[in-house]
Amino acid sequence: MLRRVLREPLFHFLLLGLAIFLASVALRDSKSTEQPGEIVITSGVVEQITTAFTRTWNRPPGEQELNGLMEDYIKEEIFYREAVAMGLDRDDIIVRRRLAQKIDFLSEELNAVPEPGEQDLQRYLESNRQQFQIGTKISFTQIYVNTEKRGASAEADAQRILTQLIRNKNLDTGQVGDPFLIPDDHDSQSADEIARTFGSGFAAEVVKVKTDQWTGPLKSEYGLHLVLVRQKVEGRMPLLAEVKDAVKKEWIRVERAKAKQEFYRLLRARYTVRIEPAQTAQVPGKQ
Repeated sequence: MLRRVLREPLFHFLLLGLAIFLASVALRDSKSTEQPGEIVITSGVVEQITTAFTRTWNRPPGEQELNGLMEDYIKEEIFYREAVAMGLDRDDIIVRRRLAQKIDFLSEELNAVPEPGEQDLQRYLESNRQQFQIGTKISFTQIYVNTEKRGASAEADAQRILTQLIRNKNLDTGQVGDPFLIPDDHDSQSADEIARTFGSGFAAEVVKVKTDQWTGPLKSEYGLHLVLVRQKVEGRMPLLAEVKDAVKKEWIRVERAKAKQEFYRLLRARYTVRIEPAQTAQVPGKQ
């Protein structure tokens, strides 16, 4: 019962309201001892400034450096108070966005996603099979036929070389075809990896090729290729143990997004929104 209550978005919303209230009370109390026009630098502020300097420079600040940091803090506080007194914070889009981001970050902390169990991850994996599917892996050898070099005879030359390869399985593949910067042999590659090297059209055709027989010519972005698929490992759905970290990461991301959306929904319900129609400017000379 208690666990269910702790996971309720309304409970988190109430916690956020309490956190904001306590923060405002603490801020008011810290300022309550100050007189108008007075700035009090507490020991806590001094410690924060000293700690920040130490983390940056790996040493505590000297006396002169600390005095300079204090003066920077005082200057910032004075400018901040004057800006608020003049109402500059109310219509500043940067301030507006910064404050909205703070609420967003605070809501994320209060709506922390619990650690998923094995059943949660298994259900997520089964519901998102395509996202985690292990694709088909292909090992193949290709022989390149340069269409620019061979011109109109490229297709016939490719067919002639293919016939030689089929008739003589012991033929030295390095002695046929044209020089090519990309290696002849490619091991355990997915369709996406093949597409990145040879183009999507070539990859789509290679996936269809039967193993242990020369096929072609297949067209790529470079020219023609004769292909021997040496091995094809069909795609499959992985076990949870194989992709657990990736599934957990995605599960947390999705659950966090749901919690933030629910939090916003609860906040949104507190407001009535009225959108006034836009005023279209009059075009001179038109009624």
